[in-house]
Amino acid sequence: MPAATLLIPLPTSAGGLAAIHGNWSVGISPGTELWLQSWIVDPSGPQGFAASNGLLCKAP
Repeated sequence: MPAATLLIPLPTSAGGLAAIHGNWSVGISPGTELWLQSWIVDPSGPQGFAASNGLLCKAP
């Protein structure tokens, strides 16, 4: 996972679900990569947090 350059807090449902919907901007070059990762508070995790696997999104 590359270094974090932008952090966006998202609310979740009672079941822990969060959804992001949208379209790639017209100005984004084909092949542009965006890495996503989710972090949650987890008292049993290292330093009180747990992370999802990294997800790579690539512009078509």
